[in-house]
Amino acid sequence: MDFMGKTKNSVKISIVTICYNVAEDLKKTIQSVSTQTYTNIEYIIVDGNSSDNTLNVIREHESIITKWISEPDKGIYDAMNKGIDMSTGDWIIFMNAGDEFYHKTVIENLCNKLYDSSVGIVYGDVELDFGKSGKLIRSLQSFDEKDVTFELCHQGMMTRTEILKKIKYDTSFRIMADLNSFKQIRNMGYKFEYIPITFATFQLGGISSSKPFLSLKESCRLHDVNKLSIRYLKGLLRAIRSYCLQKLLSKDIYNDMWYKRINSLKCYKQK
Repeated sequence: MDFMGKTKNSVKISIVTICYNVAEDLKKTIQSVSTQTYTNIEYIIVDGNSSDNTLNVIREHESIITKWISEPDKGIYDAMNKGIDMSTGDWIIFMNAGDEFYHKTVIENLCNKLYDSSVGIVYGDVELDFGKSGKLIRSLQSFDEKDVTFELCHQGMMTRTEILKKIKYDTSFRIMADLNSFKQIRNMGYKFEYIPITFATFQLGGISSSKPFLSLKESCRLHDVNKLSIRYLKGLLRAIRSYCLQKLLSKDIYNDMWYKRINSLKCYKQK
């Protein structure tokens, strides 16, 4: 068992942050990366040609950042693909602006273990921030690898760089490109290995939750779901419900509703 033929201490981790007009959020992520105790890290920032104070934040922290670019992109996954192209590490972790490592020893703990060469993705727990409602730890210790799941997220995993350089993210997806990549990696014969550590903390409210109809459309494409099927109709009802609730309720009330709903699920636990 090895890290692609390397010893633990020589493993290089690429951390990639994509951002656009999120200066304050970016500060949090940069600070989080800078406090990691593991030293063999390269930190890459891909900015989408921000017009606010984001570039000043990047320049103020250039001693921490290995390399960065700022140019227009075609969306989140196009920016992530640019980060993949720039990465030279053995593994990649995506920590987008506003995301934070759960603890300063996260990467050190990851690199204290050796992984079989058949492992393509190493994943762990994540902390979800529901704002005023509180925080929950999501611990998905196992899942059916015949399917892909929303419970996996790029903040809570590291992926072999050589794999991502081969497949990249399919930019025709706006929401599901990461799930599509999980499916590809699984089909390539790689394993997903769970590690009992909390990777990161992040706030809810990404594009997948804010655009339920687009999420449904891409999910059907990903899973080859017929629009006349019961599965599609159930998904459509959930999307309508989510859309209406987001329009009718404040963000705090909506987050509190979700917090209470998933708090009872087995893979979630209070902090």
